[in-house]
Formats: sequence, C-alpha cells, structure tokens
Amino acid sequence: FVMGPGIKAGSRAPGNVYLLDVLATFCDLTGIQIPSTCEGISFKPVLMGKKDRVRDVLYGAYCGGTKPGMRSVRKDDWKLIKYDVLDGKVRETQLFNLKDNPHEFLAESHQEKVKSLSGAKPKASQRNLANDPKHAAKLKEMEALLFSEMKRLDDPHRFWDQQAE
Repeated sequence: FVMGPGIKAGSRAPGNVYLLDVLATFCDLTGIQIPSTCEGISFKPVLMGKKDRVRDVLYGAYCGGTKPGMRSVRKDDWKLIKYDVLDGKVRETQLFNLKDNPHEFLAESHQEKVKSLSGAKPKASQRNLANDPKHAAKLKEMEALLFSEMKRLDDPHRFWDQQAE
C-alpha cells in the first residue's frame, strides 16, 4: 500500500519495481533531479495510476547461503526460479503462475503437518508447475527469458541446462 500527495489513500500499486527504483521515484515525487548515476526508474506513473508498470521483466539473483546460484525472472503472471544446492548435486527449477498461486506454494505446502503449522490451505492446483507437461512451453519460454536476462546483465553464473556461448 502507498500514500502521498496525489496518490489515492489506501491504494495499491502492483507495478514491477526494483529496490533501486525507490531513489528515482522519491526524486521524481519531490521534484529533485534524478542523479545521473542512479540506475533506477521512477515508478511515479504507477503510483499516480497512469501506467500499470515501468518494467516488463524482473530479474533476481541470490548468491549466498546454501543456494549460491539462485536466479529468477518474472514476466506478467509467471515466475521462474532456478538454483543448485549441495555443490550442484541437487538442481531445482520452479515455475509459478502467480495469478493462480500468489504464495508460490510447493508440494510440501500440501502436507497436513505444514498446513497445520502455517495455517495455509493451498488448492491442489497451487504448486510448482515446472514438471507439469501442460506447462512445458511456458517453462521453455521462461527459461529462454531467464538466460537472455543473464546474458544481457553479464551474469557470470551458468546453470547445468544452459547453452554455452
């Protein structure tokens, strides 16, 4: 939820933004020139209801803990996450339709013990879709988008199923 001058009280702005977009937005809202070194994009048009979003694709990278090669990409209602764990011995791909599964429930989320502890009651369709043959084309599309973003951003990490350049 957001609030501010010219923004409808209690409104929600669902646009795709990065944390680095906050500075550009604050500058834009206050009439301060956005620094030339700022890589962010102002999402003021989203807050004011003039645009749905300022970015079509969101890319994420996590390089710590037990998942050093975690990468994700989001476009429209779809999100893909890929990562290696245990020095590459375990390789995971997760695909979610966020419109149908906004909490990114996994198979484990359907276990009675997990449901009793979390209070969540996921529908049968709310799960990782990466291994579902009905979503094979969407998985391929999202993997291509992920690898394209990795290349565009000069990300040095490579996955087991990523084409060599």
